[in-house]
Formats: sequence, C-alpha cells, structure tokens
Amino acid sequence: MLVLPLRNPMLALLVAGTPCSLAMGLSPDFGAVDAHLDANLAEFSPTPGQPALYVEVRREGAPIYTYQAGSIGRETVVGFASATKLVSAGIILALAERPEWGLDVPMGNTVLLMNSHGKGALTPFHAFTMTPGLCSNPALGDTCPAYEILPFYTLEQSAFQIIINYPVHHPPLTVMSYDGAGMQLAGYTATRVFNKPWQELAEETLFDPLGMSATSYTRFAPNPAIAGGLETNAADYLLYLDMLLSGGVHEGVRLLSEESIDTLWINHTQGLPITNSPWNNKEGLDLPYEVESPPYGFGCWILAEEPVSGVVEEICSPGAFGTFPWVDRTRGLTGILVTEMPSGSREWVVETHMIQLIREAIDNAVRTDYLLVE
Repeated sequence: MLVLPLRNPMLALLVAGTPCSLAMGLSPDFGAVDAHLDANLAEFSPTPGQPALYVEVRREGAPIYTYQAGSIGRETVVGFASATKLVSAGIILALAERPEWGLDVPMGNTVLLMNSHGKGALTPFHAFTMTPGLCSNPALGDTCPAYEILPFYTLEQSAFQIIINYPVHHPPLTVMSYDGAGMQLAGYTATRVFNKPWQELAEETLFDPLGMSATSYTRFAPNPAIAGGLETNAADYLLYLDMLLSGGVHEGVRLLSEESIDTLWINHTQGLPITNSPWNNKEGLDLPYEVESPPYGFGCWILAEEPVSGVVEEICSPGAFGTFPWVDRTRGLTGILVTEMPSGSREWVVETHMIQLIREAIDNAVRTDYLLVE
C-alpha cells in the first residue's frame, strides 16, 4: 500500500499540528485498526487463545489511541529485543556530546586490543549505522556466535570475544549488514572512556531524567547486551519516544542536542549494498513508498523516506520478540506495540499494516478538519 505525500500545503500544515487543527479537536476513526488487531490476535498469543498485546499511539505527547489484549498492559515489563537499539543510540549520542568522546573517535584509541585484531579504526558511528563490516553475512557462510547477547558473559568478556573472533569482511561504511556486535563494542568502549557500568551511563543520560524507572539492561544479565538487552514497558519507552519527537527536550530540559536528534533522522546507508537484513523474506510487509527493505539510520530503521526530497518522515526500531516502536514526525506521532513472542519478528507483517491504518486514520481526520475549515 502506497503512502501518498501530503501535496496540499494547508493539509500538510494541519498534519504538522497547527493550533487550528488542535483547537478543532482532531478525532481520528481507528475502527479499522481495532478490526485489524482483533483479526490477528493469534499472532500475539504466546499460548493459543491467550494474547499478550498493548498498543499506544500519541500525538504531540498526548494519547490518541490504545489497544490492550491479554497479559500485557502499559506498565508490564518485558524484553524488548532489538527495540533496545534506538534507546542505546540515544545513550551513545548523549555520551558523544561530552568532550571526552565522539561518534567518529576510533574505538581502538581506548580498547587497544582492537588494534591488534584489525578493528581499531571502527567508531561508534560505524557501529550504530550497521556499517562496521563485521561478521554478519550469512551469504558468506558466517556462523559467528551472538556473543553480544550470551548471558554467561559480562560486557567486557563478550566484547573481547567479538574482538578476537569476529572476522572483518568489509571496510567500514561500504556495506550495511545488520548485527549487534558493533554496538556491543561501542557500549564497552563507552564504559572504558567514562569508567562507569553501562546501566549507570544509561541512567544518568536518559533513564533518570526521563523518569524511566522500570527500564534496565537485564534481559541477558550479567551481559547488558547493548543491542538487545533492554527490559522495560510501554510507559517508559514512550517517554523516550516523546523526547525524540520534541527535538531532544523533556519537560523543558534538553537531554539531546539538536545535532544528535538530526543524526537519528538521516538515512546513513543510502546507496550501500545490504548484505543482511531481518526485513528480507517477509511476505506481506506494508511499507511506505513501496519500499521492499528499509535502509538504516543511527540505531533505527528508516521506516518512511520521501523519495523525491529524501526527507526522513518515520523511524522505527522493532525487535525479534515482536515489540515495534516508531516515531512519525510528519504527523507528530509516537507509537508502540508491545508484545513478547518467540516467533522471531514474524509479527512485523501485521504491525506494518497496523501503522499504515493509523496513518490513514490521521490523514482522513485532518482532511475532514480541512474541509470543515473551508
């Protein structure tokens, strides 16, 4: 299904959240979203007939749609798998704003072992744009263990295993290959630079200022698993998404600079060959602009990029357990579907269509508002 850009200037202005549209009390009809989720509850039922699903959509920081079924609610803490990546990206960006570090500083400057294993030139930027060129290419016969999530390793131990054992297939920034190993190295490097555990860095940069009291990197403890170890709930994660939508500001306090926020809204893998992507081989995905496989940004997928202007409109960070968070700057939306399924992200097919139905509900409501104004 194709998402059409908003060509009418007045309509685009209303979608952006002008005082006029807010004053008129935008009232989208989410009936089609309800029906779609009702019809697909089996996809979110770890045990047949026992769903585990919570959905919340917010516009300009206020809830406009919720859906709940079964054992998961707004406050239920579950493992977020790769939905972790977008949060870890925010932590890395906050740390990179400090004078001690930077996104383009070679990690081998801090972790000397990386230099003797051909990885010293890798940077946090390479890691969080999925371009470090490390092992993650099934087409080349890679069978590297996922050291970054193995629960019997500490962060340091898992990082050393990656440094010593992972082959480097490509120079940095030459291919996009989805993997969590680079992020694990970046997280470990950060703990060395700032001499603090990863959880403490997370708390001081984001979790405490945002009030994310239910959030921790404990899914694979003692390994924090920078790319997939987050345990949290919808309430906490939405605080983070709302901050991103607000340009890095939470309750009047700036947590991320405008430059850091801009980093999240860039297609950093434009034109690069994709050698490994979890979006591949999923039939029925409903992606904007008829894209078959999204490109990668910084710790997140580019869910919608206007093909003519190149403007990134939506980012997302879905995980293998089915949880799917996203931010839509065009419509002023943050949203999350929380579940915990063992099926390896097959739910994304249902979720991408759900998000398309949400877009349509918002756009139809805005058009109605516009016609009433006329």
